[in-house]
Amino acid sequence: MAISEAAAVHFDAFRSRPEDFGPQVRMRLSQAIAIPSPLYLRALQIRVVMLEEFLATVFSACDVLIVPTMPFLPPLSSDVDVGARASMNRIVSAMTALTRPFSFLGLPVVTLPVARSREGLPVGLQIVAPPWQEQRAASLARHIEQQLALGSFAATFPRPTAA
Repeated sequence: MAISEAAAVHFDAFRSRPEDFGPQVRMRLSQAIAIPSPLYLRALQIRVVMLEEFLATVFSACDVLIVPTMPFLPPLSSDVDVGARASMNRIVSAMTALTRPFSFLGLPVVTLPVARSREGLPVGLQIVAPPWQEQRAASLARHIEQQLALGSFAATFPRPTAA
């Protein structure tokens, strides 16, 4: 659903200036534009049922859900930069496997770094809250950040040099 919504937002610009978009984004928007509207509308209907069930089962037993952001350590960009090749969909699906369900359900989520990989890349967790409980997720994220005191992640990454 998110890609269909992105295609709707960028539709006019994508049609008139496709060169403004990188190859991966062009490929994903092209795929999204090809999704028939009845399928999108059916997904909206399914989302309502799934959200009701998720709220009744998960949030009846807890205030927030804390889960990893990715099912594996973050890869280096050189390992996942495949351009617009067909393998891009597989890579994106793998990297977003734990974030897509909450996005689909429209739940508020805060993702924050809680550790570093051996390569120094941030390892994240997600704090998922019930609908309209953004403040609950944000408050817990702030508390975790203060307790971990990991400092800035951006400062450890090499900056590109101007040519």
